[in-house]
Amino acid sequence: MILINCNQKTNFTTNSHIFAPKSMYQRTSFCFIVFIVLLSAVFSSCNKGPESRPSWDVNILAPLLNTSLSIDDLISDSLLLENSDHSVSLVFSNSLYKFSLADQAIKIPDTTIKAGFSLENLSLANQTLVYPLSLGQMCQQLGLLGQFIIASNGGIFPIPAIENITTGATDIDATQFFESADLQSGFIDMTLKNELPIEISNIVFLIKNKTDQQVLTQDTFLNLLPGQMQTKVIDLSGKHVEGTLVASIIDLDSPGGVVMIDTSKALIITMVAHDLVVNSAIAIFPAQNLIEEDKETAYQISGGALLNELRIKSGNLVITLTSTIQQESHFEFALPSAKDVYGNFISISEDLPAAAAGSSSAVIKSFDLSGYTFNLTGIDGSKHNTYYTHLVAGIDSTGELVNISKGDSVLITYALQDIVPEYISGYLGQQIVNIGPDEALFDGLDKIKSGSIGLASASVNLKITNGVGVLSRLNLYELTAINTLSGKSEALQWDQLNKPLSILPATENPFVPALTTFSLDNSNSNIKSLIELLPDKLTYALDIFVNPDGNSSGFNDFTYDSSSLDVSLDITLPLSLVADALVLQDTLDFSLGSQEEGDPVIKEGTFSLIAYNGFPFSAVPQLYFYDSELQFLDSLFTIPAVMAPGKLDDQCLVIEKTKSVFSIPVDEAKMQRLRNAAMVVTRSSFSTEVTGSCNSYLTIYDDYLLDLKLTGSFIFYTGY
Repeated sequence: MILINCNQKTNFTTNSHIFAPKSMYQRTSFCFIVFIVLLSAVFSSCNKGPESRPSWDVNILAPLLNTSLSIDDLISDSLLLENSDHSVSLVFSNSLYKFSLADQAIKIPDTTIKAGFSLENLSLANQTLVYPLSLGQMCQQLGLLGQFIIASNGGIFPIPAIENITTGATDIDATQFFESADLQSGFIDMTLKNELPIEISNIVFLIKNKTDQQVLTQDTFLNLLPGQMQTKVIDLSGKHVEGTLVASIIDLDSPGGVVMIDTSKALIITMVAHDLVVNSAIAIFPAQNLIEEDKETAYQISGGALLNELRIKSGNLVITLTSTIQQESHFEFALPSAKDVYGNFISISEDLPAAAAGSSSAVIKSFDLSGYTFNLTGIDGSKHNTYYTHLVAGIDSTGELVNISKGDSVLITYALQDIVPEYISGYLGQQIVNIGPDEALFDGLDKIKSGSIGLASASVNLKITNGVGVLSRLNLYELTAINTLSGKSEALQWDQLNKPLSILPATENPFVPALTTFSLDNSNSNIKSLIELLPDKLTYALDIFVNPDGNSSGFNDFTYDSSSLDVSLDITLPLSLVADALVLQDTLDFSLGSQEEGDPVIKEGTFSLIAYNGFPFSAVPQLYFYDSELQFLDSLFTIPAVMAPGKLDDQCLVIEKTKSVFSIPVDEAKMQRLRNAAMVVTRSSFSTEVTGSCNSYLTIYDDYLLDLKLTGSFIFYTGY
């Protein structure tokens, strides 16, 4: 005897997709399928193999299945709610719309910033030149008197008054510092120290470029006593200065005197060039920072959002540095506003090779910003949507002459690309997001394919789960239920339709989504009529008003990339109903397995199904078998099998189970068709009965049972 006990609440599956609610016959079909598979396995274990396999037909009469099914077995446990009076309600949730503020309302745009820097602060080093003009050199310009003075070197000599003495041009070589320079500004401090033995009452000094003869300065010094010095400041702003200068005295006067002659004594001329800011120069430039700047950049974010913090899930920073400086340059770039989880900000230190004349040199660096957090409050912490960068560009002194001008420039381009936020905070802006008209599947009753149902009541909560830290408001303008199979539809009537519904914000630290619900029932809506339509689709139109009161949080709005505002319908249907040919259908994978040579197989037989129905509805179950190409093969019942409903008392409660017996012949040809099946469609029709006073809604209780017993008489062929 072989017995399969299905009293245990076990889900028998092949490669099936189990949907809820299950039909009553679906559980029966599972037990039947399991029976065939297990029985084949038993006989396979007796196989002697191909070397010794006598063949015979075996007649077997056996009970195959004995089970009791409650409402828990007919409908998935997760969809059932057992009430205090043991009645049962069907509960399920249907998603209507999911709104992500980060994805749909706040966009972080790709941003490319180009900043060009000219060499505003290009400077030359301070330089000092000392030029002595000795008494002997001067005497060479005095003719015969000069010869007498030179001849008296080391002795006392009366020098007469001297007037209008001029000297020849004397080169002053500064080419070890620069070859030429166009100066934006700068100065030469020219100091004369009189180390001659006589007073100089007047001297007019001239300095000019040797090549283009441009006069840089002509200045007069008066009453310079022996041992004294005087200084004049020469402004070089806007002048072209050559590396070789010419200095000359165009007038020198002295009252003379009787003095000790020392022809090596001199008028010491000292020139100190300082604060030389050049427009261009061919020079040996000193080490210097040409650019040093902190720069703020503001994001333009949709919806008027003013963000303080942006944590990046993914994105890139691409930095391109370009220079036309004909000398190796050193760059330091930092993004102090962006820090990783360890508190380190992005920085690079890079040397750019010297640019060829008329060309440029460049370097490109890329950074993965995943996990970085941007502080968007600017340098002083008082701004929003604002980050800042720090740039230093400098040159080192090479000791070589280089042509650099203010026309040379440094161009920095940094691009923030494909920024996907993980978290944002601040003020997320005020905007209205319009949604729809759109549609959503209504799949809570998706196994019902036809028929009609009447419900005693229906309760629906419009549930809004807000995972976004923003106060919002929702307006539901339209909600229509549609049964696409029947073509029928009905629009929602509700006293809160077209009215603003306030939505509380989520909280953080710890993060807790806010739950807001609005009730729809028989008293304030026609929601029962919409569900009795057995819809498979909903159409809706709504809008979400983000921050309707403005920045009421004081820049404490927030959202995560995983945060959403979910609009759903939580539906509770007490199983107190009227059903008329209510058809439940499901599709499952099916296989009786493959037989190997020598395995016994069922040749033919007859199943007997005995049902004791303790539910207040009749049922007509059926199974349809299809091959892998979805071609119909056969059905289980050849004539309708109607399970009679349980007997009701005057309180419309089932007081006695009703017995129904069905015979299911399976000949050899039908058995072969079942072996070829790859898919089975279970289809059951349910109807409540109108009897006496029980002509209205019938309530399902958790102690109602359907007892099933399946027996079979089979012929097994053992020589397959």
